[in-house]
Amino acid sequence: MYTKPFPSSLGILRMGAATSRLPPCSFPRAPDRIAGGEKGHTLSCSGRGSAGSNGSDKELYPFSTDRERVMSVKKILAGIVIVGLVAAGVFLYNPLRAKMYLGKMKDFDPNTPQSFDRVRNAGVRGFIAMKGSAVPYLIEALKDSDPHVRAGAAVALGNIPPRPEAEKALIEALKNCKGDEIRAYSWALSRYGSKCAPDVAKLLDDPSPAVRAAALRVLGGFHLKKYAPRIAPFLKDESLDVAVAAARALEFTPWPPAVPDLIALARKLAAKGMKKELDHVCATLRASVDPSVKEHVFAVLGDGSVKPLLDACRSWAGKLPPPELVPYLCKAVVSSNKVERESAFVILKGLNAADIETVALAALSSSDPASRIKALEMLYDVGSEKCIKAVMAAAEDEDKEVASAALKTLGKVVARNKIGWAPVLSTSQKDNPREEYILFAIGKLKDPALRFAATECLEALTARNGGTDYEDWNNWWYDFKNTEKYIRELSATLKRLDDINLGESKTKENFEKAKKLVDEAEKLVEKLEEIAARNPKISRWVEKQRKKLNIFKYSIEKYRPLDIMN
Repeated sequence: MYTKPFPSSLGILRMGAATSRLPPCSFPRAPDRIAGGEKGHTLSCSGRGSAGSNGSDKELYPFSTDRERVMSVKKILAGIVIVGLVAAGVFLYNPLRAKMYLGKMKDFDPNTPQSFDRVRNAGVRGFIAMKGSAVPYLIEALKDSDPHVRAGAAVALGNIPPRPEAEKALIEALKNCKGDEIRAYSWALSRYGSKCAPDVAKLLDDPSPAVRAAALRVLGGFHLKKYAPRIAPFLKDESLDVAVAAARALEFTPWPPAVPDLIALARKLAAKGMKKELDHVCATLRASVDPSVKEHVFAVLGDGSVKPLLDACRSWAGKLPPPELVPYLCKAVVSSNKVERESAFVILKGLNAADIETVALAALSSSDPASRIKALEMLYDVGSEKCIKAVMAAAEDEDKEVASAALKTLGKVVARNKIGWAPVLSTSQKDNPREEYILFAIGKLKDPALRFAATECLEALTARNGGTDYEDWNNWWYDFKNTEKYIRELSATLKRLDDINLGESKTKENFEKAKKLVDEAEKLVEKLEEIAARNPKISRWVEKQRKKLNIFKYSIEKYRPLDIMN
C-alpha cells in the first residue's frame, strides 16, 4: 500500500499560501453546540468568518497571517531537534567519556611508586568517578593491546565496588598479562578478597609459564598460609620466571620446608647474574625463620659465592636460639673458610654476654690473626676470671697486632670496673700474677703501639687498686708513658739551639733565646738520665744528648755579649 509522504516545511508553507488565494466559499452550518444555545457559523476559505460568526473563527483557525504560520512551524521543528539532541546525549554521554578516559590511560605506568587506591592518572580517576557504569567499558579495556591501558583498567576495577562480571574478567585477563602489569592485576583481585583465590589457583595448571607466574603472584597477594604447600613446588619449575614468582608469593606466607629449594634457586639466579630476582628470593629467605632447617643456614654461611644469600641467612641465623647456634659458631670461628668465620662474628654480636664469651674464647685458638683480634674485641664487656686469663695469654701472641689488642682489651675491662678484683687479687705484689705478668710483658715490648697499650692497662690497674703497693709498677708506667715524649721534646729543643748558631749571629736576642732553650734541655736530660738508670737501653742515647747540650753551654759562655758579662 502506498503511503503519501509527510510534507516538508516548505510544502506546508506553499499549501498555506495557496489556500489564502482561494475565493470565498461557504460551508454548511455547523450543528448547535448546546441545545437551544449558540448557533453554528459558516467558514470562508479566506479565513474570515461570516456575519453570524461573531469573531469566533480564530478559535478554529488561529493563524491570521503567513508570518505567524511560519514561526509556529519553526518552533515545532526546534522542539523536535532539542528533544533529539537530549536523547542522543543520554545515549552517547558515557561512551564518549569512556573513550576520552581510555586515551588518558595510555600514560598510566604501574611501575611508578604509587598507591593504587589513590592513583593520580586522570583516565583511571575518571573511570572511578563513573562507578558502576564504567564496568562494561573497563572489561573491554582489559582486552586492549596497550599494557598501560590494561593495567589502568585493572586498577580502576579495583577501586570500584566489586562486580561478579569484573572479577571473572580480571581472572581471565591474567592469561594475557605481560611484564609488570601483573602488579596491577594482583592489587585489583586482592580487593575482591580471598573468595576468588580458588579460581586463581586453577590457573597454576596452565601450560603457559607466563600464566603460571601471573597466577602465583596474585595468589601470593592474598597472604593465605593454606596455599603455601601448593605454591612451594613451583620453586623447582623449569622456568625461572615461574620459580621467582613462587618465591615472591611465599614472602608473606613463609614455608620453612621450602628453604632448601629457595637456597638452590638463589644460587641459580646468582650464577646467571639476575640480581633483581635474587633480591626477591633472599627477602623470602629472611622471613623463613625456623630452627628445624638450621643445617641449611649453616651450610650457606660458609658459601661466599652469593653475598645477598649470605646476608639473608646471617639475619636468619641470628634469630635461632643460642643452644642451637653456639656450638656451630664455636666451630665456625676457627674454620679455614674466611667467609664462614666472618659470618659467625656477625651473628655473635646479637648474643648475650655468656654466649659471646664461649664463642670468643674458642676463637682465640684460631689460626687467623684477624679472627683472634675480633675475638678480643668481643671480650671488651666480659669480665670473668677465665676471660681475663685468656686475654693475658693472648698478650704473648707472636703477632704484635694480636698482642696489642689483648692489652687494650685488658685495660678497657679494668677501666670499666667489669672485674671484681677483691676476691681474686691479694694486696701483695708477689701474689698477683696478673700484674707481674703485665710488668714482665712491658719489659719485652719493643713496638711503641704495644708499649702504649700496655701502659694504659697498667694505669687502669694502679688506679683501680689505689697505687699503694705498686711503686715499681708506677715507675714502669712512668718510664714507658713519658720516655718517648721526653725524647721528642729534647730532640726538638736541641735542633732549635742549633738553628740559632751563636757563632755567626752574636746578638742579645739570640743569646736570650739560646739561654732559655739550654735550661729547658737541661731539665729534659735530667729526667731521661733518671729513666736511663732503670732502663739501660736508652742510656747510650741519653749520654750523646748530654754531650750535645754541654757544647751548647760552652758556646753561650764563649760568645756572651760584653754588656751581659759586665
